[in-house]
Amino acid sequence: MWNQYRNASLAIGIIITVVLVAGRDTRGSTVVHAAGGSQTFTTVSEFNQACAIQNGTMVTANDALPTGGVTAGSVDLAGAFVGYFDGASINATLWDSAPWGVNPFNPTINAGIITVPPNGRLRSQDTYHYGSINFIAQFGSAEKQHIGFGNADLDANYLIFSTNTVGDGNLYARVHNSSGEQNANLGPIPTGYHSYRITWNPDSIANDQILFFIDGSMVKEFGAISGGFAPPIGNANIFISNDSAAASTILVDAIDKTPPFAATGTYQSCTQDAGVGNYWDTASWVASTSAPTTALTIEVRTSSDATTWGDWAALSNGGSIGTNQRYLEYRLTLTTSNTALTPRLDSLTLNYLATSPTNTPTNTSTATATATATSTATATSTGTITATNTATATATPTRTATPTRTLTPSRIKTYLPRVTGP
Repeated sequence: MWNQYRNASLAIGIIITVVLVAGRDTRGSTVVHAAGGSQTFTTVSEFNQACAIQNGTMVTANDALPTGGVTAGSVDLAGAFVGYFDGASINATLWDSAPWGVNPFNPTINAGIITVPPNGRLRSQDTYHYGSINFIAQFGSAEKQHIGFGNADLDANYLIFSTNTVGDGNLYARVHNSSGEQNANLGPIPTGYHSYRITWNPDSIANDQILFFIDGSMVKEFGAISGGFAPPIGNANIFISNDSAAASTILVDAIDKTPPFAATGTYQSCTQDAGVGNYWDTASWVASTSAPTTALTIEVRTSSDATTWGDWAALSNGGSIGTNQRYLEYRLTLTTSNTALTPRLDSLTLNYLATSPTNTPTNTSTATATATATSTATATSTGTITATNTATATATPTRTATPTRTLTPSRIKTYLPRVTGP
C-alpha cells in the first residue's frame, strides 16, 4: 500500500531513497545464462546492480516478497532532490557536514558509497514535511547511529531508525514529536545492506502516523502529536548521523526525496548474455502507470559480440525482440506530468531460446561399371593375326540423405503482479 500513499496521499509529502546507482556508468558486468530459458528482474538486488546506469530513477523495495524471502523491488522516478554520493566530495549545496563536538569528522566517498564515521552528521540543507524515507544502508554495531527526519540538532523532534543510546546490538524505531519519545526494539541490527523506509503521514488534524519498514515489511507503527513539525513550515531535516564512541561506521549509497518526482528519468541495464548458442526472443513485464499522467517505455538494443550495438528499439509487452542476438541491454524511460505521481516497473522477464541445431548425416556409395569391347583384325603378309578385347565395368548410383531436426526449448517463468503495502 505504500505505493498507494505515493500515488495519492503523498502529493503533500516527500520520499527519501538511498539507492545504489545514480547517473553513473560502471559498465562491464555481464550476466551469463545457461542454455535456453528466461531471466527475470524483480528484486532490489536484480535491479540495483552497480553496472546499471540511472538518471532520474531509483530502485525501491516493495512490501510483498517473492518466493525465497528476497526483497521485491521496483524502478521508479527519483525525486527532484537527489543526493547521490558519486563525486570525490560531499555536495555542499545539498548537505551540511559537521562534527557533533570538537573531534574531527571526515566522511569519505568511494565507488558511490559514503562512509560516515563517528563524531558527526550529514544534514540536508533544506527542510521538508510529511512523506516517506527509503534508503539502502548498512548500520554499524555501536550506539547513536541514526537515519531519518529530525529538527536542526536532532535533539527534540525526530523520526529515525537508530541503534539507540545503549549500543546493545539492536536496531530501534524511535519517534519524538512534542509528546515524549516512543521507541521499539526491532531486534538485532541487520547484517549488511538492507532496504529501510519511514512513512510519515497526517493521521488527523492534531496527530501524525509514522510507519517503519525493513525490506518491504512493516515492523512498527506509531501515532504522535503533530506539533513538533507543524505545517505549513516544513522544518524536518534529513539526517545521517553517527555519534558513537566506538570506531563503527554507517555505509549509505545515496538519498533521494519525493515528491516532487522528477518529470522524467531513465534506467539502462547491465549487459545481458543469453549464453553460447542462445538468442534473446521475447520480453514481458509488470508495471504500474496512470495514463495519460504517467508513462513507461521499454527499449532494447542487441549485439552479437557485446561491442557493436544495434539501435534502441521499443518493445510491446509480450512481444518479440526480433534480432536473434546473444547480447542485450534494456532501457526504461519513465515520465510524469504530475510530479506527485510516478510510474513504476515491478518486474521484467526476458526469454531466450537455443539456436536451432542441424543434424546432417550423409550416406554415399559409388560403384562404376563400364563395358567397352574393341576387336581389331589385321592381315599382313607375315600371316599374323592380332585381336584385342577390352572390357571395363562402371556403375554409378548415388544416394544422399540429409534430415534436419530443429530443437527450440523455452522455459518461461511467470510472475504475478505484487500487492503493494502501505
